[in-house]
Amino acid sequence: MSDLKEEHPLIISASRRTDLPAWHSDWLLDIFKKQKVVWKNPFNPTYKKKICFDNTRIVVFWSKYPEPLINKLDFFDKKEIRYYFQFTLNDYPVELEMDLPSLSTRIDCLKKLVDRIGKGRVVWRFDPIILTDKINPDYIFNSIRSIGDQVQGYVERLMISFICFYPKVKKRLHKAGIQYKENTDENKLELYKKIGKIGKDLGIQVMSCADPLNINNELAGKNIEKGRCVDALLIKKMFSDDQDFIEKLDLLKKDKGQRKECGCIQSVDIGSYNTCRHHCMYCYANSKNY
Repeated sequence: MSDLKEEHPLIISASRRTDLPAWHSDWLLDIFKKQKVVWKNPFNPTYKKKICFDNTRIVVFWSKYPEPLINKLDFFDKKEIRYYFQFTLNDYPVELEMDLPSLSTRIDCLKKLVDRIGKGRVVWRFDPIILTDKINPDYIFNSIRSIGDQVQGYVERLMISFICFYPKVKKRLHKAGIQYKENTDENKLELYKKIGKIGKDLGIQVMSCADPLNINNELAGKNIEKGRCVDALLIKKMFSDDQDFIEKLDLLKKDKGQRKECGCIQSVDIGSYNTCRHHCMYCYANSKNY
């Protein structure tokens, strides 16, 4: 591997492309013990690079069910690698989210994780918001309200985003007979207003993920902030005692690999497409039609 291009990132994303904590926690532990992994470009498999963890100070975990990783977090604590979780907790019919544990099991997992690491390090995501012939704005509103009631006191923020209908997602939904509805600004604004009120009632800060409607924080009047999943402000809060790290963090720029509306700072993602076994119908990271 010595002839490969090397990267030594400060922040690792694990991962936007798959649920590493749920399905690949042993692999995660193994590569961090080795302090390196070879990454292959999903669109050009001949291009590879070596990602080295010698400079890594923080990991952002993305998961719908991180239970398999929770008992392995001691490793990261001992290595003084800090971390937080983007924890997706939706309540959709089984035809959209086919291979997930029950909602109550996932809520229990979130609470267990918060008890282990603290609520400031677990961000609840309701992601993506999708409207179909069976799922209307009231369904979304009531789902978020119900979950919010159950996780109140365990989370400080809720990240929401609306689905992007990539061609492969449209094809999969069409094959399954799911009649989806395109997002409109009218529907989005209606939901933002109601979801923002839920957040205010529950003491949870609601944030929008990569939404053109909120480029200049236009939704602030609806109690919605512009969200950042790989969030410099949240990370600084976690590292408030480490000025050297904060100075390094300040050198990081916006992540160019994300949508222009995205507020995330630079990180390196170590996941691979087509490796998640949740089989969510709206997933952009799987090419399969199930």
